[in-house]
Amino acid sequence: MTIEAAYETLLWFSCAVIAIMMLLCLVMVIIGPRYTDRVVVGNMVYTKSIIMISVLSFLLDIDGIMDISCIYAMIGFLAMVVLSKCYMLPHHYSPADPRHIFFAKLDDTDEEAEGTEGTEETKEAEEI
Repeated sequence: MTIEAAYETLLWFSCAVIAIMMLLCLVMVIIGPRYTDRVVVGNMVYTKSIIMISVLSFLLDIDGIMDISCIYAMIGFLAMVVLSKCYMLPHHYSPADPRHIFFAKLDDTDEEAEGTEGTEETKEAEEI
């Protein structure tokens, strides 16, 4: 067995292991306990698929597949940013957050434009 054949066997074996890990991650996406767990595991799935595409590009000796891998990486990154932003919008701030006064002041500016008065916290923030 030559060294090239050993590398090829190792790369095919790694593709099989990555495929099994991707299937396990997809199961975790389906049964994940929380939304954040599902987002993180989804990130793992697309990262593993990028690795698999790169290994297949090397095995099949097709350079164009590597371009597809790079494009897929950019799309996956943008998808994770959008999902994170969509998750964080309802949880913009909480009263326990020390930045709450700043966010309340921003919300108060919107209320004053509508003609309503601000809350006590925003009045305290204005005094500071």
